[in-house]
Amino acid sequence: MDEQISVNELNVTAMVDESTDPYGMAGCSAIWARFEVSDATMVEHLRRSKAHAVKIDVRCGALVVAGVIGKLLQKGNVTLVSLAVHDIGRRISE
Repeated sequence: MDEQISVNELNVTAMVDESTDPYGMAGCSAIWARFEVSDATMVEHLRRSKAHAVKIDVRCGALVVAGVIGKLLQKGNVTLVSLAVHDIGRRISE
């Protein structure tokens, strides 16, 4: 089952690189969602999710992104989380 968390701020970035690599393979594209977490219990939970490549849903208002954690970066009391996005959608009111 997917994990679900809610955040107050979510930054989504889409990237594309159309250049070919040294082997002649086409470029790549990616969508990343970045958010901050300050709760130590949540950070530990996210570390375990990253270690086991557990898919998580991150909700911010009506926006929902789903993916796996690619990077956790500790900056003082805040942990910056980068999520490799597999799906983006909007939350329908329940």
